[in-house]
Amino acid sequence: VFVTNADDLDAAARLGVDPTKVVALPHAVDTDKLFAFAAEHRDTDAGRAFFAPARHDWVEGFKTQLKGNDRIVRAVRLLVDRGLGPTVVFVDWGRHAPQTKGLIAELGVEQNVRWIQPLTKRALWQAYLDSCAVLDQFVMDVIGGVTFEAMALGRRVITALDVDVNRRFFGEEPPLFGAQSPEEIAAAMQTVLGDPTDNAGRGRRAQDWVRTYHSSERIVALQTQVYDRLVHVP
Repeated sequence: VFVTNADDLDAAARLGVDPTKVVALPHAVDTDKLFAFAAEHRDTDAGRAFFAPARHDWVEGFKTQLKGNDRIVRAVRLLVDRGLGPTVVFVDWGRHAPQTKGLIAELGVEQNVRWIQPLTKRALWQAYLDSCAVLDQFVMDVIGGVTFEAMALGRRVITALDVDVNRRFFGEEPPLFGAQSPEEIAAAMQTVLGDPTDNAGRGRRAQDWVRTYHSSERIVALQTQVYDRLVHVP
């Protein structure tokens, strides 16, 4: 049984699936393209803005739909109150984008936010590279496409993270800034602001982690190992 979402390991257990037959299989990603793009399009300014590309879904809806975009805005307010001046770039899409804009005005952080229109895939990758860090989503504590791509490009990522579940799924905890509350998000952003050129090497470690635990080669290897066992059943 291939399980492609880290949080579904527990679902498989609840269904009574034999744990010896469960294979944690990361989502298919063409990491070769991402690694090549990162090598060919190195940023030259190290980026000073945080990039938050997730769709705006946070007012109401199923938990699996929600992104917690409002928590980013509240984190920005906390940082402004500390005398810091972060800039966040939001993508103008999602059913609650108007509410996000309203919250920005309510908290008085308009000077700290920029809006852009949805991007083509390669323009999106460049936006990751041009940022100081990527802000993903803060409701579901599993990692998805935005985080995987940003990590493969060697960027720091701040997102919700269940350390235990992700360690069980991948075999090693992904080197992310785990955060969910506005206070936790602000703390992670402040760490990034204190190391704008990533001298700590967190982006490099993120890319190395992808090479080991989420590369195209590993995804194919996990499948072929299973098929080989099935083909050679006595």
